[in-house]
Amino acid sequence: MSEGTEDKLAIYKMQANTASKKKENALAELKKTEEEVRVLEQALDKKERDYSQLKGTKFMKHDDFKQYAATLRGKQTQYKKMRNVIQEIKAELTVLLNTERVLKAKSDEVIVQLKAIEIQTGAIGLFVRMCLIRMNLGSGRWTTSSVRETRRNQCD
Repeated sequence: MSEGTEDKLAIYKMQANTASKKKENALAELKKTEEEVRVLEQALDKKERDYSQLKGTKFMKHDDFKQYAATLRGKQTQYKKMRNVIQEIKAELTVLLNTERVLKAKSDEVIVQLKAIEIQTGAIGLFVRMCLIRMNLGSGRWTTSSVRETRRNQCD
């Protein structure tokens, strides 16, 4: 080879040497990083072994997971049923409270009408007896104080 050809190849040789050094540096960095990864994996394995000794295995086995999922589905179904029952009870409570309110209003109207009828017919005291019967259903005890108390609290 002539000297002119070597001069032309010198640039390429320098580029090849530079690329070769970069490659060697990258390989050295790769080996260093791989060693760090290996050390960290060993540390992780040690910590997982320590954890498994304290708390058991880290992950569930396939069969255990299937059983857990089946239990969870059963609980979910039961939760939905109970939630529906609660909603039905709340709806029934609303209806019953409304019914109670309507009946109390009608009861008050009936009491006023009964008092008016008593006054018109002159049968005063009939309403008091009805109040006592309503309060003392089945007790059979009629005392003067219970009659007065009933008049005061219930029938006024």
